[in-house]
Amino acid sequence: MNNHQEMGDIGLQKLLSEGYNEINPMRGKFDPVDITEEFFAECSKLTVGELAISPNFSLSEAMSAIELMDPKMDIGMVKYDESIQFENLVSTGQLNIWEMDLPELIATMDALLASYIAWLEGNSLAQTVLTCVCLHNLDAVEDPILSAYCRGIIELIYLTRQIIQTATVYDEEDFNGHFVNIRSSDCVKYTSSIKQAELSLQRAIKQKSKDVKLLKAALCRISFLRHFIFSLNVLMPSQLAETTITPFRPNAEEASSHMRIACQCLEEMELTIDLGSQPADGCDGLEFFISCAHLIICVLSRSLLQLVYLPQDDKLMGCVPLSTSVIESIRLRTSAPFIDHLGTIQVDSQCGIFFNEFITDAVKVFLGVIQMFGHNLARQRERIVSCIEDFAALQNEAERFESIYEAMNTMQDSAGLSLSSFVLYHTLLLIEYHFYLSARLDLFAPFEYPYIYWYLSDIVYKLIVNALSHSRDVLLAEKQKGMKIKKKSERKKNSKTWQEGELNRRISAIENSLLFYKAQLALSSAFYQASVGLIAMNKIRIPKNDASERYRFELRMSPFSSLSSPLFVSYDYFMQSSRKENSSSWNSRSCFSYAYDAFAAARTFLEESTDIQEVSEYIRVCKNNMIVSKILSCGGKDKSNIRFILDDCVPLFPILKID
Repeated sequence: MNNHQEMGDIGLQKLLSEGYNEINPMRGKFDPVDITEEFFAECSKLTVGELAISPNFSLSEAMSAIELMDPKMDIGMVKYDESIQFENLVSTGQLNIWEMDLPELIATMDALLASYIAWLEGNSLAQTVLTCVCLHNLDAVEDPILSAYCRGIIELIYLTRQIIQTATVYDEEDFNGHFVNIRSSDCVKYTSSIKQAELSLQRAIKQKSKDVKLLKAALCRISFLRHFIFSLNVLMPSQLAETTITPFRPNAEEASSHMRIACQCLEEMELTIDLGSQPADGCDGLEFFISCAHLIICVLSRSLLQLVYLPQDDKLMGCVPLSTSVIESIRLRTSAPFIDHLGTIQVDSQCGIFFNEFITDAVKVFLGVIQMFGHNLARQRERIVSCIEDFAALQNEAERFESIYEAMNTMQDSAGLSLSSFVLYHTLLLIEYHFYLSARLDLFAPFEYPYIYWYLSDIVYKLIVNALSHSRDVLLAEKQKGMKIKKKSERKKNSKTWQEGELNRRISAIENSLLFYKAQLALSSAFYQASVGLIAMNKIRIPKNDASERYRFELRMSPFSSLSSPLFVSYDYFMQSSRKENSSSWNSRSCFSYAYDAFAAARTFLEESTDIQEVSEYIRVCKNNMIVSKILSCGGKDKSNIRFILDDCVPLFPILKID
């Protein structure tokens, strides 16, 4: 049997070789080389779970590879069935294009919407929306309701593609914009036909037909489509807008009005799913559509947000220049006299030139950050490294401007001069967000927690708290100075200027942020102590190779290599600062006692915050982990298993659970 099998394999290989030589246009120019033995020999050197990395082939490219012979990826594996062509379905009576039954019409509408959502999730148009044969020959569809709805879907596809490709915040796994055999559409013509279909359904309902429920179900679906198209259309400039002098501004008010009606229709659609023709297996694609509709991370939502917020590259909502917003943000973190004094600096002076250059570069950096937030989470984590590098360069420019500003001695009191502090604060927020993304994507192993939470507590959150404290002190000093001027001018005690009210609001907002980040600092410190305690109890297994921790630490710090100290730290500094070299002699109970105190401190800070709704999930984590830390600090449950339960609401700070 083995001999027959070997002969069969040899024959198959020979047949494949002959076929390859027949179809290969390059045959005879190159001699094939058998690398089977060398390939498997190299593979045998890899340990379990290890990957070979090449500069010319990364994991990202591996995601784009096609698995041959897989029907889902290799479309040539499935023979085309001509019986499902539009003409054949019509001639055999399987497709009614003249007066489709209402249950079938409702099911077709639902299936088209579900296919549209599947297209937004990165699938091809041919495998999603175009599986509806009615779209292949729209002119032949004579049912006015079905025809209008199908044409509306085509218009929606074009509009969606325009939005997503204009925003350019999608990657290959997000969206497939390749179009096949679809003619250009006319929005006015198509939406007019949808409106006529609406009116005909409304007239049929008023006549009190026996199918009122089905007619209302069809009406809410076609109304949803019309209002959804209008809501997107008023947020995007038309083709004629490019030739007009007045720049386009998205009409958010009208879009909100249409979207509100569309959401109401969507609720009615959810209640009438069962009225449509049900598939044989009992599954319906609209459930998938409803679940995806609640996700704020779909590519269309992200693209819309980009285009509404920045319809032009340098103007927020098409009105306010981004440079104005950057200057106002600096004002919120520095004293007002500093910003006001900048207005008196001559534009052609050295100081004025450097400040304008700083603002111009800051606008470019923040534009990059805004666009980064438009991508999916995995791509955000990839692109945020470039944003951090841009902020590192901006930090150098801020420090250079400050030195020039102070050298000119243009202002006696430079206590509020903190451009570098402003840049540092936003750099720290990006670093924090990088760790948030890593936690959200579940990229951290428990044995990495000690240096992850040490870096967050001793570096990131400590510097954020210091930056916020500095901003608060500057604003308090400005407030105190204003009160002295007020007394000297002998104004009435009850009078309050607009500037005073604005200053108080800024101080209140900073103090609230200060409480939140103090809680974050305490939480990070608590998790550092808890993770070290669990390692001391052998509840967290760590790799045996000591050198691997240095490698992993340096890998986690590599995104911040463009930054200077103290943001970029070495492994030796971590070992020295955290005293982790002596961790083998640490008492686990003492670690959990420290963790309990830190969790309690974080809870206190959070409960003092005025934004209770935002911090409620953090308070829940503190309460739970306080109980677990208290039990472990007393020596209870030493033999139990302790797990970290990740929560999407607070991904950076998991819940400790005793099994």
